[in-house]
Amino acid sequence: MKRFLVLFVLFAMIATSLVGCGSSGTDGPAETEGQTTETGQGSESATETEEREPSRFDQLPAADYGDTDFVILTKDITGSNMWDPLDIYAEVLNGDMINDAIFQRNKMVEEKYHINVVQYDDSGYATHVAAAAQTGATDYDVVDVNLITTLGSFAVNGYLKDMNSLGALDFTQPYWDEKVNQNISIKNKLYAAVSEITFIDDYATWCLIFNKDRSTAVGVDPSEIYALAKEGNWSIDRMYEYAELAVQDINGDGMDSRDYWGIYTQYEAVNPLLASTGLTAVIRQENGDIVSNLEDENLLDAIQIVHEYMSDKTVQLYAEDTGFSDVWNEVKRQFAGGYGLFFICPVGNINLSFFREMNEEFGILPLPKLSELDPSYTTTMQYNNATAMAILDTSDERAVRASVILEALAAASHETLTEAFYEKVLMRKRVKDEQSAETLDLIFKNKTVDTALLYNWANIGGMFQRIMKNRSFTYASEVASIKPAFEQAIIDTMDAFSE
Repeated sequence: MKRFLVLFVLFAMIATSLVGCGSSGTDGPAETEGQTTETGQGSESATETEEREPSRFDQLPAADYGDTDFVILTKDITGSNMWDPLDIYAEVLNGDMINDAIFQRNKMVEEKYHINVVQYDDSGYATHVAAAAQTGATDYDVVDVNLITTLGSFAVNGYLKDMNSLGALDFTQPYWDEKVNQNISIKNKLYAAVSEITFIDDYATWCLIFNKDRSTAVGVDPSEIYALAKEGNWSIDRMYEYAELAVQDINGDGMDSRDYWGIYTQYEAVNPLLASTGLTAVIRQENGDIVSNLEDENLLDAIQIVHEYMSDKTVQLYAEDTGFSDVWNEVKRQFAGGYGLFFICPVGNINLSFFREMNEEFGILPLPKLSELDPSYTTTMQYNNATAMAILDTSDERAVRASVILEALAAASHETLTEAFYEKVLMRKRVKDEQSAETLDLIFKNKTVDTALLYNWANIGGMFQRIMKNRSFTYASEVASIKPAFEQAIIDTMDAFSE
């Protein structure tokens, strides 16, 4: 869905339009002649602007909603500097590329539809959603739902509008993540959709960060790893082969968190590693029904292979096993300090201070395939942090209005926020090599979700993690223990979506 393409003309246009907004005297300081924005590009001439091809946003029909508020309800995330919903609203222009792209995007939509984009951020947002749906209150239009903790319950309880029933939303457009949204839908009903309006879903997408300096130190040329990824030959076997080379007991007192490790990881990494096989816990039949795939022989074989690798604790350090008091931050600090070759984690980690201040150079890779013979890379999101846009089921009129504005926000984001996000967060400020730009493109292009994990039927995500924590392979007994509940949960959800 989201492609990496930093075009000179595009950023020149963004820079020009930001200057125009800032000069009004009400939206923030204007740029003076000779200044440049964070894009580093100059301004665009009037002729270049006139010759620009009409964008999808330009082609959308305008409307007048009477300068009313369009309220997006988000969840306040306390204690996090990575998952806060900072991609919805910007109060003024301040020279920051992301902030100004959000401001410009919202301004484009506000002027075209005569609305005011408002963000209401509250840690108790689930209560507001329930109240709005039950009373028909119109305090909020859209909610930025968490994919695993709230989407399922909101949809089953009837709090959300089926977005497939709203004609203004064109999910075939590149600013909607079509593959992911297809797997979110059940019985052809879509109660939340991933788009370019936000980038938290990209932050939550799993990847493999590798320390290029450490790679060189253990005799593996980083360009060799990039070449394997680009040629489609980056496999789990090769990753562990290189990881073994990087293991070093520094003090000779046995391996612990103070030593060099091949891989820094966590037990939840089983989800993206399974996703890389292209196999899922459920399958969709031609009639739209979803059925269990847990007893499929191919899935069994794949999980057993993943278990063989993940149970080998001679090359990898699990965050949960470190004994750190502040587990997640300390693991990131250790890797950024040069103590690991690979780090299996969500993409958003590269924007944290640990990596901004990292002395060694790092690169980004897709999670490896189970086999070089697999047709393509497949990756997934960290479901407990990824979010999607959903329309509250209050009134048909308000839902139609919300769908029109969401389509416009997504289309406008394609021209503004997406490019700024890639340029600042994922490329220019953090990752400084063209190979990582290409692999990021590869990662996001092949993003998908396992519907079973998304709705977490019978806590199946927990089952996979339990299997990986055990030395012995307990898949058969684990499946037998959850099978009745798992199959019933699928039926219950299908029934709720059929009403």
